[in-house]
Amino acid sequence: ETGIELTDQLSTEAIEGFLYNGRLKRNWKTSTFLSYHKELRALCNWGVKKGYLPYNYTDEIEKPPQERRLPQYLSTAECERILEAAYHRKYYCQHEGVRNRAVIAILIFAGLRLSEVAKLKRDDVDFVARTITVRRGKWKRDRQIPIASRLLFFLKEYIDATPNRRLMHLHFFSSMRAD
Repeated sequence: ETGIELTDQLSTEAIEGFLYNGRLKRNWKTSTFLSYHKELRALCNWGVKKGYLPYNYTDEIEKPPQERRLPQYLSTAECERILEAAYHRKYYCQHEGVRNRAVIAILIFAGLRLSEVAKLKRDDVDFVARTITVRRGKWKRDRQIPIASRLLFFLKEYIDATPNRRLMHLHFFSSMRAD
């Protein structure tokens, strides 16, 4: 494709020509361009380390910005169906069902990630201020999320149905096993 067979023929211009040819004539997506660039960068780093190349030829090649895609989300009707399915599902005990509906509700109405829900502590949910504090979430940042009215219903239902011994648990959502 590039006609390069020896390291002496390798140059910034040759790599740049290969990458931009792919982008313009082969209609590569940005992700394809970046993938090839990354691999060629690794190859050139290896060549420099072994003494085959004087420097990394990819250092001077400008990369296109990564395309940002909007995250996919569920429609209101899909969210309602999920909550409805969670409500009608058969559970081992009543508390398990209430807890699982509260977990699903916090995912839907607060937009928390599953790992954030799993790490949620009792003190992170403030019913008076109607906020949830997510500690060290994505990018290791803390953030506060308002509790929507629908979410408040599910969280209070969960707290009301939680046996006293589980209320002393450190995490907001406790397991169904004996504590």
